[in-house]
Amino acid sequence: MKLHRFVVLALCALQLSVASFADAPSAVPPDARAAFLTLLDRPRVMLKPELIELPAIGGFHKYHLWISSEAGERVPGYLLLPDAAKFHGRRPVIIALHGTGGSKDNGQIVQIVTRAVDAGFIGVAIDGRFHGERVPAGSGEKAYDAAIARAFES
Repeated sequence: MKLHRFVVLALCALQLSVASFADAPSAVPPDARAAFLTLLDRPRVMLKPELIELPAIGGFHKYHLWISSEAGERVPGYLLLPDAAKFHGRRPVIIALHGTGGSKDNGQIVQIVTRAVDAGFIGVAIDGRFHGERVPAGSGEKAYDAAIARAFES
Protein backbone atom coordinates (compact mmCIF):
# COMPACT_ATOMS: atom_id res chain seq x y z
CA MET A 1 0.00 0.00 0.00
CA LYS A 2 2.82 2.40 0.85
CA LEU A 3 4.52 1.68 -2.49
CA HIS A 4 1.26 2.33 -4.36
CA ARG A 5 0.82 5.68 -2.57
CA PHE A 6 4.44 6.63 -3.34
CA VAL A 7 4.05 5.81 -7.06
CA VAL A 8 0.84 7.86 -7.30
CA LEU A 9 2.48 10.84 -5.57
CA ALA A 10 5.56 10.58 -7.79
CA LEU A 11 3.43 10.53 -10.94
CA CYS A 12 1.44 13.56 -9.75
CA ALA A 13 4.64 15.46 -9.02
CA LEU A 14 6.02 14.56 -12.43
CA GLN A 15 2.84 15.71 -14.16
CA LEU A 16 2.90 19.05 -12.31
CA SER A 17 6.56 19.67 -13.11
CA VAL A 18 6.08 18.85 -16.80
CA ALA A 19 3.04 21.13 -16.98
CA SER A 20 4.95 24.02 -15.39
CA PHE A 21 7.83 23.66 -17.88
CA ALA A 22 5.41 23.50 -20.81
CA ASP A 23 3.84 26.84 -19.82
CA ALA A 24 7.15 28.57 -19.04
CA PRO A 25 8.30 31.25 -21.48
CA SER A 26 11.18 30.19 -23.66
CA ALA A 27 14.59 31.52 -22.62
CA VAL A 28 15.75 31.26 -26.25
CA PRO A 29 14.94 34.26 -28.47
CA PRO A 30 12.76 33.28 -31.47
CA ASP A 31 15.44 34.26 -33.98
CA ALA A 32 18.19 32.19 -32.24
CA ARG A 33 17.30 29.02 -34.16
CA ALA A 34 17.45 30.81 -37.50
CA ALA A 35 20.79 32.42 -36.58
CA PHE A 36 22.22 29.05 -35.53
CA LEU A 37 21.06 27.36 -38.75
CA THR A 38 22.69 30.17 -40.75
CA LEU A 39 26.01 29.36 -39.08
CA LEU A 40 25.71 25.74 -40.23
CA ASP A 41 24.49 26.51 -43.73
CA ARG A 42 26.80 25.24 -46.47
CA PRO A 43 26.22 24.91 -50.20
CA ARG A 44 24.85 21.44 -50.90
CA VAL A 45 27.04 19.07 -52.92
CA MET A 46 26.57 15.63 -54.42
CA LEU A 47 27.91 12.91 -52.09
CA LYS A 48 29.98 11.23 -54.85
CA PRO A 49 30.57 8.08 -52.77
CA GLU A 50 33.63 5.96 -53.52
CA LEU A 51 34.22 2.45 -52.15
CA ILE A 52 37.36 0.31 -52.25
CA GLU A 53 37.14 -3.23 -50.93
CA LEU A 54 39.53 -4.06 -48.10
CA PRO A 55 40.41 -7.42 -46.54
CA ALA A 56 37.53 -8.92 -44.56
CA ILE A 57 37.48 -8.58 -40.78
CA GLY A 58 36.03 -11.46 -38.77
CA GLY A 59 34.00 -12.61 -41.75
CA PHE A 60 32.57 -9.13 -42.42
CA HIS A 61 33.06 -7.34 -45.73
CA LYS A 62 35.02 -4.12 -45.22
CA TYR A 63 35.26 -1.14 -47.59
CA HIS A 64 37.18 2.11 -47.42
CA LEU A 65 34.78 4.91 -48.31
CA TRP A 66 34.88 8.58 -49.19
CA ILE A 67 31.97 11.00 -49.50
CA SER A 68 31.82 14.72 -50.27
CA SER A 69 30.57 16.83 -47.38
CA GLU A 70 31.06 20.22 -49.02
CA ALA A 71 32.94 21.68 -51.97
CA GLY A 72 36.56 20.54 -51.74
CA GLU A 73 36.01 18.43 -48.62
CA ARG A 74 36.00 14.61 -48.77
CA VAL A 75 35.19 12.58 -45.66
CA PRO A 76 37.06 9.27 -45.35
CA GLY A 77 35.72 6.33 -43.44
CA TYR A 78 35.06 2.65 -43.59
CA LEU A 79 31.97 0.57 -44.15
CA LEU A 80 31.54 -2.83 -42.53
CA LEU A 81 28.74 -5.14 -43.74
CA PRO A 82 27.18 -7.96 -41.74
CA ASP A 83 27.09 -11.54 -43.01
CA ALA A 84 24.44 -11.52 -45.77
CA ALA A 85 23.70 -15.22 -45.18
CA LYS A 86 22.82 -14.52 -41.55
CA PHE A 87 21.09 -11.12 -41.96
CA HIS A 88 18.80 -10.76 -44.98
CA GLY A 89 17.35 -7.65 -46.60
CA ARG A 90 17.77 -4.03 -45.65
CA ARG A 91 19.76 -3.39 -42.48
CA PRO A 92 19.88 -0.46 -40.03
CA VAL A 93 23.09 1.58 -39.98
CA ILE A 94 25.21 2.78 -37.07
CA ILE A 95 27.64 5.65 -37.70
CA ALA A 96 30.46 5.98 -35.17
CA LEU A 97 32.48 9.17 -34.74
CA HIS A 98 35.54 9.41 -32.51
CA GLY A 99 36.21 12.11 -29.95
CA THR A 100 38.78 14.89 -30.02
CA GLY A 101 42.23 13.54 -30.83
CA GLY A 102 40.93 10.22 -32.15
CA SER A 103 40.29 8.70 -35.54
CA LYS A 104 38.00 6.16 -37.17
CA ASP A 105 40.71 3.54 -36.61
CA ASN A 106 40.89 3.92 -32.80
CA GLY A 107 40.31 0.69 -30.92
CA GLN A 108 37.12 1.81 -29.19
CA ILE A 109 35.50 2.95 -32.46
CA VAL A 110 36.49 -0.29 -34.19
CA GLN A 111 35.04 -2.25 -31.26
CA ILE A 112 31.72 -0.34 -31.35
CA VAL A 113 31.32 -0.80 -35.10
CA THR A 114 32.34 -4.47 -35.02
CA ARG A 115 29.87 -5.27 -32.22
CA ALA A 116 27.09 -3.50 -34.11
CA VAL A 117 27.85 -5.40 -37.31
CA ASP A 118 27.94 -8.66 -35.38
CA ALA A 119 24.39 -7.82 -34.26
CA GLY A 120 23.26 -7.26 -37.86
CA PHE A 121 23.79 -3.52 -38.32
CA ILE A 122 25.75 -1.95 -41.16
CA GLY A 123 28.69 -0.19 -39.53
CA VAL A 124 30.25 3.08 -40.64
CA ALA A 125 33.09 5.00 -38.99
CA ILE A 126 34.32 8.35 -40.29
CA ASP A 127 37.17 10.71 -39.52
CA GLY A 128 36.13 14.08 -38.14
CA ARG A 129 37.57 17.28 -39.59
CA PHE A 130 41.24 17.74 -38.63
CA HIS A 131 41.52 14.07 -37.57
CA GLY A 132 42.82 10.83 -39.07
CA GLU A 133 43.00 10.88 -42.87
CA ARG A 134 41.57 14.40 -42.97
CA VAL A 135 44.84 15.87 -41.68
CA PRO A 136 47.56 17.02 -44.04
CA ALA A 137 50.81 15.40 -42.91
CA GLY A 138 52.26 17.14 -39.87
CA SER A 139 49.57 19.84 -39.50
CA GLY A 140 46.82 18.13 -37.51
CA GLU A 141 47.04 19.69 -34.07
CA LYS A 142 47.96 23.18 -35.32
CA ALA A 143 45.15 23.22 -37.90
CA TYR A 144 42.65 21.96 -35.34
CA ASP A 145 43.70 24.57 -32.76
CA ALA A 146 43.50 27.34 -35.37
CA ALA A 147 39.99 26.25 -36.38
CA ILE A 148 38.85 26.24 -32.75
CA ALA A 149 40.28 29.77 -32.28
CA ARG A 150 38.49 30.99 -35.44
CA ALA A 151 35.21 29.50 -34.26
CA PHE A 152 35.62 31.12 -30.84
CA GLU A 153 36.28 34.54 -32.39
CA SER A 154 33.21 34.46 -34.62
